[in-house]
Amino acid sequence: MAPYEAYYANHGLDEYVEVFRHNEEKSIELQVLRNALAGWLAMTSTLDRRLELLDIGCGTGDFVHQLGETVFSGAPSKLEFDCDILDVNPAGFDQATVGCDAVQGTGLHVRRRISRLWQETPREELAQSYDLLISNHVFYSCPINHEETQRLLDLLKPGGVAIVALASEHSEVTQMRKSVGLQLQTAEDFEATLLHHWIDFTRYSYKNRMDYDPEQEVFSRWLFGGSKAGKAEQQALLARHTRVGPRGPYIQNAAAIHVIRKSN
Repeated sequence: MAPYEAYYANHGLDEYVEVFRHNEEKSIELQVLRNALAGWLAMTSTLDRRLELLDIGCGTGDFVHQLGETVFSGAPSKLEFDCDILDVNPAGFDQATVGCDAVQGTGLHVRRRISRLWQETPREELAQSYDLLISNHVFYSCPINHEETQRLLDLLKPGGVAIVALASEHSEVTQMRKSVGLQLQTAEDFEATLLHHWIDFTRYSYKNRMDYDPEQEVFSRWLFGGSKAGKAEQQALLARHTRVGPRGPYIQNAAAIHVIRKSN
């Protein structure tokens, strides 16, 4: 298990939730996906069956909950999903299950709860195939190579979609993490693999502010989790990259969502 994965598996989930409670990243991603998935939603609405969804690195399930209420609910007819949720830290599984049940306008039912790293998950613990795969800022320590990418594609049903979001190499979050020895994959690494193996995709790039309170340590613990950087080095890096706007201090983040559609 890589250092960042070990940090997240032990106690990083709570800090992740707290950091993103005060940031705009997820709302931006939902706006992007509302447009990106419009055609897919229209197509799946014609299917006379329940859909199957795999959320890789589900956390507390908040992202799928928001997708259900703000994106899936825009389908021409009500969609019903059987959801398999996977995370190396199972602490959020109960909240994810309750959150899916509470979604209005879309049927989301948690079917399987899998407590594993994605790259160590046996094929037999997953469904035969899925209509939708989601990996929202998860593949940072997972090898992004042809084998792993093909594994995603093999899990998609014909017409299925995979959504993979990762921070860009140009993100100040990425630059700070790499400067303290955290070797994390980026959106550009994933895209290079897709291009090298002639896999069709659409990239949606965006930027967002990572607001934080300098008086609280939760942001720096999340940002540098898994590294051996001392507090003085962390504070110096934050000071160097921090900007100040009307809402207070923030870090400029840049990321991309890759949407891969499997042909029918």
